[in-house]
Amino acid sequence: MTIPDLFQGLFDRSGIVGLSGAIFDAKGVIPFAFGEGGHGPVDAATRFPIASCTKPLTASAICGLAESGLLDLDRPVRTWIPDFRLHDPEATEEMTPRDLLCHRSGLPPHTWAWVYGELDRATFIRERLPYLESTGPFRACYRYSNIAYAIAGHLVQAVAGMEWERFLREEIFARHGMHHTHHLDEGWMDTEHLALPHAEGRRIPGFAAKARHLIAPASEVMSTAHDLATWLQAHVAEPVFHRMAQAQVPIDSSVQPNKVLGPLHYGLGWRLDTIHGESHAWHSGLCSGYSAWMSVMPGRKSGLVLLANSDCSLGWLKSMAYGFFHPAIDWTDCFVQAQTDDAPATEGETCDAPEGLDGVYLNAGYGSFRIQGDQAWFQEREPIPLTFTSREKARFTLPEYASGFNLDLVENGLAIDFEPALSPIRFVKQDG
Repeated sequence: MTIPDLFQGLFDRSGIVGLSGAIFDAKGVIPFAFGEGGHGPVDAATRFPIASCTKPLTASAICGLAESGLLDLDRPVRTWIPDFRLHDPEATEEMTPRDLLCHRSGLPPHTWAWVYGELDRATFIRERLPYLESTGPFRACYRYSNIAYAIAGHLVQAVAGMEWERFLREEIFARHGMHHTHHLDEGWMDTEHLALPHAEGRRIPGFAAKARHLIAPASEVMSTAHDLATWLQAHVAEPVFHRMAQAQVPIDSSVQPNKVLGPLHYGLGWRLDTIHGESHAWHSGLCSGYSAWMSVMPGRKSGLVLLANSDCSLGWLKSMAYGFFHPAIDWTDCFVQAQTDDAPATEGETCDAPEGLDGVYLNAGYGSFRIQGDQAWFQEREPIPLTFTSREKARFTLPEYASGFNLDLVENGLAIDFEPALSPIRFVKQDG
């Protein structure tokens, strides 16, 4: 097993600041690295947040409990979490662990309901989750949801009697010698050997994280490519992996970008396709300043891990992975979008904040939005400038994420386009 020139060549073309990788097969794990981490060159010990590549780890915990007979993937979640409740009453009664792991809950991302959230998993699930609307019928189709994996993490605690963080630490990380792997907390930017986050080649601030964050089971593990490859090398030979790598729901009925690829499905914690008829399980991860990729070819008992400290680099990582397995094709034609030189949007006219707007506004699923003059506080984070474009409309950008939103004044409250799949989220003004 050798490191092909493919990785170096695509890295040099990509503009990625730093890349850590590892390929594995039944004989061993070989790490490699290119570029800068921020404190020096990237090497096998450099750690990266892996974002949604956390999901296969959480799914393996749930499926491991099922393999041990402690949990049934097809019994309702309420069997173990009696106060579990969703906006959809049918989903409340019938949602199973399998539904959570393959994204059949009907829930859209609802990202801004949880990014800054201070509630623990149990409290969020009990108090906020019932008010988050679905975007379609339960089990109708694949709808990717980090919240489903937050519920899965709480389910681990309900079944195993230990919180998700401890379960992964003791049952997965320690067992597989993953000594550089742990969940994120408030001080994650001070971690030793951390690759620092970048966007468009420039350093950016670290994103918000906290110990035992609601969404950690979906996206908040930090690791090295070597640690993850070591886990996957053992995991691919386990019965649990074969349970996870069975297709559960189609992801997209459209044609894959190359004819050698088979249809795309989601299993239990893995996306699944085929390369020239060979089964391929993979997952990607993307968060502010980082991109991550894991691939397994079950028939070969081999695969690779790629971690980068550059935002929006998944197309390059995906090209490296598919090029490693099928080098006859230039996969950048399929996965790397051409750069465009779009003109920046103009600001437009602005006006002063209208009178009588100051106060606290609440949504049962999203929490508080407080306004004072031309500033706002969402979930009581740091102040956010409001730019009023009329007496009824404003816009704002959330700190740390550079995500912009529109705010409309409506009867007795506000409407904010926090969830693109739904109508704007309504916040009701509180008395006093």
